[in-house]
Amino acid sequence: IKPDVKVIQRDELLKGARPGDWARLYDAGYREFWAGRYAQAAESCAAAAELSDDPRAWYYLSFAKSALGEVEAARAAARYAAAKVYDEPERSRE
Repeated sequence: IKPDVKVIQRDELLKGARPGDWARLYDAGYREFWAGRYAQAAESCAAAAELSDDPRAWYYLSFAKSALGEVEAARAAARYAAAKVYDEPERSRE
């Protein structure tokens, strides 16, 4: 795990955010995850998940939580993501 210099918390990320901002937050979380900055990835994906039920944000939240050793939180996010894909299969294929 690479150390984070400063993790921007979800509440701060959501200040002034609109529902359409979820994609920007998800993209940031995706990039942070693959850069090894798992704590920031979790915060960004959690913020994206608050703005949208898109399963991608939930899956990457799950991956980040798993990388941080937060197994139960990772499982819960993965289950929620899977349920969203199952409930809305048309959107998951976009």
